[in-house]
Amino acid sequence: MAYIQLSLEHMTSGFTSGDSYIAFMTDITHTRTVPIVLNGNSVRTVDDNLLAPTDRTPHMLLHEMMLNFDIHLKGFYIDSISDGVFNIVGRFTDGFNEHDVRCTVADMVVLSATEHECPVMMKDSVYEEVSCPIELFNGKYEANGTPTVDSEDTAAYIVYLQDMLKDCEEREAYEEAAKIQKEIEDLKKKI
Repeated sequence: MAYIQLSLEHMTSGFTSGDSYIAFMTDITHTRTVPIVLNGNSVRTVDDNLLAPTDRTPHMLLHEMMLNFDIHLKGFYIDSISDGVFNIVGRFTDGFNEHDVRCTVADMVVLSATEHECPVMMKDSVYEEVSCPIELFNGKYEANGTPTVDSEDTAAYIVYLQDMLKDCEEREAYEEAAKIQKEIEDLKKKI
């Protein structure tokens, strides 16, 4: 079983309703990216691209526990995805034993960004399923932090947005779904 190592490339804000964020996790070759939507209640950006947990969130408490009990995070492993939800395991060690603990996406993004030498490893089959070409995002960002899209990849971006729309509808996040639907319609007019 092969894994792809990911790192946090960029965080945006204001892309979705509820002050959510999109974390762009890229592979070490910077050829593909995995965009991950995070709820604004669990993380926040500080000074452009720095990431910090909100006060007293579970990953903040986990971080405090690690400090207090000399527990070290060895990395995060993503082995599967089901209905748009990653199966994430955090591997921790107390110096003698390793323990695997199920973690949330917010735990993974915040702790991997704040804990140095903490890799995020995604099973290659999952990576192929959820990643998109980095060319989809040309490195330029709108004033609100939303990446601009290259015109030749608009169709691929629409597919990505349709997946986000389906997720919003399943979560009954209708306001967010309406915004995404409008963006899809606007993009389809450009094709």
